[in-house]
Amino acid sequence: MKTLDVFTRGMALASLTLLVGCADDITNPFESGDSGSTGSSGGADDAMTTAADATVGSANATTGGAETTMGSADSGTTAASADGGTTVGVSDGSSSGGSSGTTSGDTTASTSGGSESDTGEESSSDDGPIGVVCPAGTLDNLPMTVNDSVVGQQDEFGGSCGGNGAPDMAFTLEAEVDGFYVFDTVGSNFDTVLYVLDGDCSGNELACNDDNTGTQSEVGVVLTTGQVVTVVVDSFGIAGGSFTLNATVFAGTCPDGDIGNTVPQTTMGDTTMSDNTLFGSCGGNLAGDESLTFVAPEAGIYTSDTLGSDYDTVLYVREDCSGAELGCNDDISGAESASQVNVTLEQDQSVVVVVDGNSEDGNYNLNVTLDECPDEALPSTIPQTLMGSTVAEIDSSQPSCSFGNTAPDRAFTFVAPSAGTYIFDTNGSTFDTELYVIDGESCNGAVTLGCDDDGGAGLQSLVLVNLAQDQQVTIVVDGHNAASGEYVLNIDALGGECPNADLGNTVPATAMGDTTASDDTIASSCGGLGSGDETFTFTAPQDGLYFMSTAASAYTAQVSVFDSADCSGAELACADDGVGVGLMTGQTVTVVIDGDNAEGVFDLSIDLDACPDGDLGNTVPQTVNDTTTGNSNSLQPSCGISTASEDFGYVFTAPADGSFTFDTFGTGFDTVLHVTDGAVCGGLELECNDDTGGLQSQVTVNLDADQQVVVMVDGYNGADGPFTLNVN
Repeated sequence: MKTLDVFTRGMALASLTLLVGCADDITNPFESGDSGSTGSSGGADDAMTTAADATVGSANATTGGAETTMGSADSGTTAASADGGTTVGVSDGSSSGGSSGTTSGDTTASTSGGSESDTGEESSSDDGPIGVVCPAGTLDNLPMTVNDSVVGQQDEFGGSCGGNGAPDMAFTLEAEVDGFYVFDTVGSNFDTVLYVLDGDCSGNELACNDDNTGTQSEVGVVLTTGQVVTVVVDSFGIAGGSFTLNATVFAGTCPDGDIGNTVPQTTMGDTTMSDNTLFGSCGGNLAGDESLTFVAPEAGIYTSDTLGSDYDTVLYVREDCSGAELGCNDDISGAESASQVNVTLEQDQSVVVVVDGNSEDGNYNLNVTLDECPDEALPSTIPQTLMGSTVAEIDSSQPSCSFGNTAPDRAFTFVAPSAGTYIFDTNGSTFDTELYVIDGESCNGAVTLGCDDDGGAGLQSLVLVNLAQDQQVTIVVDGHNAASGEYVLNIDALGGECPNADLGNTVPATAMGDTTASDDTIASSCGGLGSGDETFTFTAPQDGLYFMSTAASAYTAQVSVFDSADCSGAELACADDGVGVGLMTGQTVTVVIDGDNAEGVFDLSIDLDACPDGDLGNTVPQTVNDTTTGNSNSLQPSCGISTASEDFGYVFTAPADGSFTFDTFGTGFDTVLHVTDGAVCGGLELECNDDTGGLQSQVTVNLDADQQVVVMVDGYNGADGPFTLNVN
């Protein structure tokens, strides 16, 4: 079973002028517990346990894999190998220390006293004698990378986290400076195991790791100048292969300087001769860095960037040299190798800003600014269109309606030139936008007047808000999730003449026109914001259901009806291509031809709909059969989706007080059933149902004697056909 030791980066040693600021998987290798490290105090349950004073050649210590026994009491022999390495074996002689063993993982290697003797140049294994050669090389002049292969190598060692029975290769390192030394096998082509031994090849294990990055390994140890360690590249399993061993040391002073509390400011420097003291979660492992203290002069969002630097930078901000990382960035975008980090700071808060490199050093510019939000004041004119980009902007504000909390944004102030209903949209932008309007001059004001994700064209946004004259608002163009790009912000207001014409009180009535150059006068519940519209008054010549259709228009026009002669009344109906609405004799309404982000040539017709289509009388029970195919789409129910479905209506008169049930059981298509009050279609809806028995519908209503209702058989989402209606 594979044992995974996870090491957490980010340890700082008080005894060293060293900041250990790593990714999330390296920790102090001297910590005990479940880290998998070993030593005199022990380690994880499955770690190799070694006595504090154990050495190769002692009766109380065994180093190596499950099948390798190294040393015997006080008589171990070391001989030089042909390639300059060291061969460690078991010498002739007997053991004076009795028997002891060491457990690594699930495997035990043991040394026993008695008369057993060997040549001193080989160690025993199940496969027969093998040569034990260590080290294979040295590590110096860090950072450095070794590319080699364990194929054909011997199984010299086994770590507490794996490697027993697998070929391995070891390298010694003498610490050049006090520091935190990190070794990894990223780039290897097999599942590696990596561990560090104290001193030479016979030393105690200091750290061990199996999988840190995928199947690659990483360990970190704190070393003092002159300390020698042995780094072993092993494999999980017996396959092995070509490996890459990367060795890096993090050492030096932190901070390197102080840039005070002035904003905006630019600090220039050079990391070419800098120590590799730190690294961030987004990079900086193999390059020199400069760490600079900054104090926020006031509360706000601060932007640090390296725009103008002559190399590929990495930038991160920490609470202090040993504190938590507040932000880290490698590249601002795919086309920009400069880095940018935004952090929110309190007044007088001190942080450390670190300029690092992505495997390279060079001359840098560090720019620090306080975010100015809103970014720009717009003129108090309508209509107006503004274009720009949110790329390289910061995430200064959070929307209330969706997922813009990780996206850069751009904010503007606007003062309404007059009282009215204002339209703000991002139609024409190149990315998935979010748009919100905040009351007052603040990117994070307490009152959001409107917020929208995809209410505009496609993935664009649209917000409609009522503003008083001289009312100031902040408009924020944001991105969905982390989206950014080129934006278009359009600002306009609803307004214009209403109505545009009077269609009188005769039926049928018709009107033709073009909304392309029309004012955006009114908005309906089903859409119409941002598109030109045309408005007409119509007066009903008699009680009945009036059907207002734009099906013959050149585009998908929206039809809405308002109960007034001047666009100010309550909305009675709204739908694409046409609506049916019940009107009383002499009732005047406003009919609006609009579009959902669409304009064009329209053809409006108004006629008295033959609805209801039949009369059920007052007979109970009864069953009737007919078809909705070829009928008009007279009414829109409150349940289901029936905007494109033809329907068929019956008037029914209650024979007495009681509950009456209507259903479409036995019908062959997906029905919607609704009941409206009165003998004319378009009355108050009493009940509505989509699916009760499978795809069929059923409603129950309480009626008084002689009360008349219209029972409407409709279809779900365009469905139509022969139906059965049962009355009980």
